[in-house]
Formats: sequence, structure tokens, C-alpha cells
Amino acid sequence: MFERFTDRARKVISLAKQKAQKYDHDYVGTEHILLGLIKEKHGVGATALRTFDIDMKQLRKDIEKIDESKPHADEIHALHPTPEAKKVIEYAIKETRDLHDKFIGTEHLLLGLIETEGCVANKVLAERGITLEAVKRKIKDIPHPIED
Repeated sequence: MFERFTDRARKVISLAKQKAQKYDHDYVGTEHILLGLIKEKHGVGATALRTFDIDMKQLRKDIEKIDESKPHADEIHALHPTPEAKKVIEYAIKETRDLHDKFIGTEHLLLGLIETEGCVANKVLAERGITLEAVKRKIKDIPHPIED
């Protein structure tokens, strides 16, 4: 499934899984994907986020505060994506097609997080005024390596 993902986008998903494990969650949610995107730092998605006038450390703390309050799993056998996390991937694929890109990059994951209404990541981004249109404008101005 992740063969069309760039190395950085795969790293974001891997970091999301690590964050879920850190909080003893048996799922990977949109909040974990956003935390992975923030931690990755160098992709187009994280670069676009930094262009907004927001405190990235506070954003991370706000997400982690939400994450810590969620119930912990008694046993973790396998991490499964939430329905919202699956939608993020679906929207990322859609955005890749819409933007005529060959690979799914970190910017597409960010767009997917914003498009998945009602999820944790969408809420914390919306609270900061980060919209789909604004991110798309920012992404256009960021140089894209061949493979983000």
C-alpha cells in the first residue's frame, strides 16, 4: 500500500506508529500522523506548517495532551489505523492525483489531515486557522524535491 509514498511520507507513518505505541494505544489515529509529520520536520508538509504563525512546540503539546487522555490498551498486538486515519490516506491519494504528483508526500498527508473533518488533527489545525486552501497556496511556494 505504501509503495507510492515517498521516503519521508513513510517515515511520518512510522513515527505515527511510534507515537501510538508511546501512549500505549492499540490504534494509529490522525493525531499520531500529525505528531509524526511535526517530528519529521524536513518534508514539504512540515515546512508548510511552519510557514503559519503557530508555535509548533505548543501544537505538539496540545496534541500530546489529547493523546494522553485517551484510554490505554491492556495489550497491544497490532496497531490498526482508525477509520479517520484511513480517510487521511484516501484524501492524500486524492490530493496526489488532483495535484498531478507521482508520489504521495508529506504535503499530501497534511492535506489529508485537513480534509478529514472532525478528527483530532483537523480540530487542532482548524483552531489555528489552518485551512485546506491556505495550505495548498503555501505548498505551491515550497520547492519540491523529486521525492519528498
